[in-house]
Amino acid sequence: MQKRLIRLFAFILLCLLARTANAQQQEMAVLDALDSSFSQYAAGRQTPDLFLHIDKNVYVRQENIWFTGYILGQDTATLQHTLYTLLVEEATKKIVLSDRFIIEAGIGAGTIFLPDSLPTGEYRLLAYTNSYLNHPQQSIFQQPISIRAGESTTFKLSMLPQATPATNTDSVYFTYKVLTGYGGLASGGDLAYTLQVEGKALQSGKKKINPFGEVSFAMLRQQVFGKRLQLQATISREKEKQEIKTVVPLFQDVAIIKLFPESGNLVHDHPSKTAIEIKNGQGVPIATRGQVLANGQPIAQFQTDQYGTGIINWLPQAGVNYTLQITDGSRPLVYQFPPVATTGYSLNLQQAVIKDTSFQIAIGTPGKSTCHLVAHNYRTAFFSGTFRTNQALATLRLSTIDMPEGVVTLTLFDSIGVPKAERAVYIQKGAPLRVQLTTDSTAYHHRAKLQLKVKVTNAAGQPVKSIFSLACVLASRLDSTRAADIVRFQHFDRYLPAPAAMPGTDYLSIGYNIEQILLTRYWTRYKWEEINTAPPYTAQEEKNCNVGYVYYKDRPVKKPVGLMIISGSKTFTLETDSSGYFELPSQALTVELGKKAIILVSDSRNFKDYGLKLHNVCSMLDTALSQVTWPVAGYSKAEQSVQEQEQEQQLLKKAMQAVVVTAKKYDNYFSGTFKSANCSDWVCMYNVLNCQNHPTGSMPVDGASYNYRGRMVVYEGCKGQEKPPGFMQQVNGTAYPKEFYVADYDKFNPTEPEVMSTLFWTYKVLTDEKGEATLQFSTNDLNGRFTCILQGYSMEGVISGKTNFRVTE
Repeated sequence: MQKRLIRLFAFILLCLLARTANAQQQEMAVLDALDSSFSQYAAGRQTPDLFLHIDKNVYVRQENIWFTGYILGQDTATLQHTLYTLLVEEATKKIVLSDRFIIEAGIGAGTIFLPDSLPTGEYRLLAYTNSYLNHPQQSIFQQPISIRAGESTTFKLSMLPQATPATNTDSVYFTYKVLTGYGGLASGGDLAYTLQVEGKALQSGKKKINPFGEVSFAMLRQQVFGKRLQLQATISREKEKQEIKTVVPLFQDVAIIKLFPESGNLVHDHPSKTAIEIKNGQGVPIATRGQVLANGQPIAQFQTDQYGTGIINWLPQAGVNYTLQITDGSRPLVYQFPPVATTGYSLNLQQAVIKDTSFQIAIGTPGKSTCHLVAHNYRTAFFSGTFRTNQALATLRLSTIDMPEGVVTLTLFDSIGVPKAERAVYIQKGAPLRVQLTTDSTAYHHRAKLQLKVKVTNAAGQPVKSIFSLACVLASRLDSTRAADIVRFQHFDRYLPAPAAMPGTDYLSIGYNIEQILLTRYWTRYKWEEINTAPPYTAQEEKNCNVGYVYYKDRPVKKPVGLMIISGSKTFTLETDSSGYFELPSQALTVELGKKAIILVSDSRNFKDYGLKLHNVCSMLDTALSQVTWPVAGYSKAEQSVQEQEQEQQLLKKAMQAVVVTAKKYDNYFSGTFKSANCSDWVCMYNVLNCQNHPTGSMPVDGASYNYRGRMVVYEGCKGQEKPPGFMQQVNGTAYPKEFYVADYDKFNPTEPEVMSTLFWTYKVLTDEKGEATLQFSTNDLNGRFTCILQGYSMEGVISGKTNFRVTE
């Protein structure tokens, strides 16, 4: 920890008093204790800062999630070799898919296929690296995604108008009308349901739909007020069945106000920049206007934006009755402020977005005081110092020269080291790198060739050599309010004191909006209790997920046994300890996506008498991660029009009906199953087994359903495939990324419609000495607006860019 930096130039305008040697020793001891606690806490949290660029965040089943993982930070990038991914269903907290991929030189890439067995709804993509196995207190990457239905609608849910719930009742009631796909009543049907808040089930059961097509529910008010209540329903009637998930729109006309006093406190005569957040009873932000009243008289005005946040600049006074009043007329409300403390501590900044080499802080104390100040980001401390004041308000100027670009937190302690106030600032150093994406046209026809040029420069216009990934997708499959951005992640997201929903990157291009985020998302009320109780950090040997034991004639062995690992064309050897215990390094399990590595006993004489038992120790870690409740963003749905959805589904159905594949000798097509003769099968991007139009794809999964010769079949694996003997076991490998299929219609122009919403995906693209790169691909048969998003990094910082074009017939 860098302590008491001379560049403080620092105690300007502070009244420093002479202190005795004994007092100085006591102050030094307190500051040293703070330094020690912080260093111990930070040692185990030097996270590798993993960021995932995914192609989009709205999917349908039988699509791929394409992603690139970037390890930000040179110090930890070389230590990361394995990228672990989990896809968790939000409603059930169930891990539905998991895999691991290779990281090389700080970059990993992969793909996750979404089978048609997955229910529609909200999911969370989680990712971490091998260092998390040793340090589970590190942060992980998380990204919400949606999986939507590709099939036609069988049933619809429509909530009936709700009477305004009385504030003095304990329960709330609501009724849904259940309609058929053609608009009729679904009377007599059954509705199995679960009502949940933040992934936790509050109520579940089964109801009969009455003759009016209605189903009624009752909930305790305290369970759902101010929260996002979700109804997960499975509707069945006669031979029709459909699962529907929807947010229950309760308390939409009720406003809930949260107050965020700057640095945590409202203190008499201490200037305060106080943030407010206003949402309705369902948790949806409210954009509105209002005023602050002191004993009934207006003293300040405010306005909240689309995220429901605003700022009030004022000077609180003890003994005054402060209220907040919404004045736009749509939601009359009066909010009572908490009492203002007569004395206390505070930190106040006129400008928290710092572009200069120093900035000034107004420090409020109870009067003549000794205080300690630490500037840090909960990983590294950039300054710590002790000072005395003779008065309740003083000013201090800090240098930013040794502070990195991004969010820095200032924590103020009293004389004995108790945290009293905290304030986040944003250090901005220079202009961001410029990324220019240019297509050779703004509009294209179906199956037209497209050229995209990339140019990266710095603020001075000089070229910057970079490495990046790029996705071009149907714009309606991008929900911008949930989109992750590597620039925002680098400077904001990774410094969040706790997981929180963040607005889009464009929102953070405005200084006032950054101020609102600093006052709300980074308002912590101190984490130093957690810091002071952090256990000592001890470096550990790297752990591996796959471990096991070797047995001889079903008994534990008493001496080391040699093993062999076969991963594709590579072989590795290792030896157990004297008890037969072994760990499988993930670096030795590298295989093609979907394939397995083989582990076997290498004793050539008695190998049949040996047995292997494997255990995945990461499964418990993954289960714990899946149970975490992540913040729900107040996002709107993606902008997919009804026409675009209908067109996409019609083209997809035509594509499925038009594909004809010659049967192999051993398929059992007429029974609805498929048994492979040579284990060389593939599945194309349209979920067609052994597709002749697309001769590359992913490996089929045993038990999964695929389109084959115009109908769905269940894949039953390879003919003659048997369970391996006891001395040999198979384990999921660490996969190399699969290449994205780029259509070239000059070489092959199929008659079937091409309707993938991800038009193009690539990764590890390098710009040249001029900072330029050129990419070529083709449009397909989808109409609409497409968006290309670039994410990457360079030696001068992270980069992101975006452009749009349109496709018509």
